[in-house]
Amino acid sequence: MKKTWHLLSTAALAWTFAAPAAAVTVFEDDFNRSGGNTVGNGWIELERTPSDVTIDGSQYLALTDARAGSPDASATQVSIDATGYDNLTLSFSWAVFDNDSDAADYLYVDARVGGSSTWSNLGSFSLGGTELVFSEFSTLLAWTDTLLDLRFWTDVSGGSGGSNSEGALIDWVRLSGDRLISTANTPVAVLAIPEPGSLTLALLGVGMLGLGALRRTPALARR
Repeated sequence: MKKTWHLLSTAALAWTFAAPAAAVTVFEDDFNRSGGNTVGNGWIELERTPSDVTIDGSQYLALTDARAGSPDASATQVSIDATGYDNLTLSFSWAVFDNDSDAADYLYVDARVGGSSTWSNLGSFSLGGTELVFSEFSTLLAWTDTLLDLRFWTDVSGGSGGSNSEGALIDWVRLSGDRLISTANTPVAVLAIPEPGSLTLALLGVGMLGLGALRRTPALARR
């Protein structure tokens, strides 16, 4: 009987520690707030006029128009606290702002370690498609356990509708990662505890195997 309970305990622990790590939201913004020329939520804006980086009426982040320099329009989030996390993943949705945008216009997303002067490009997207058709993007970042800066920016050429009709829309920005613990000064990913229902099913299955073993034992003893 003791051996059976030992097997049950071992199986339960194996099931628990084999569970995948649960991604934790480190930063997110769905822009579901009142439209206006100020994006809010800590975003730093770079634009030609106050109406070029906004939350539009449909509650998307809008980057439009052209400046003399580069970027033409940008929204930057600085010092996102991702310390204590690895497997950092950035995801967001994006769309063409207006059909006046063309294939020569681009949306870019960059990131860097907080305090660094060098941006690393994570993705570039031509704005020559159909307006308001959103695409999904997700990428695993190269950094771990650090502060991060995140920047969305556009480079537009100016077309028949004027540069203020060219640009991009962004929504559902999310940075997620796996929480770390420190063991002997070495970060280790924390594994998620499985849902109670799945653990119960696992224990039930192992228990049935244990009962089968118990039933066979007396039969063997009588031989």
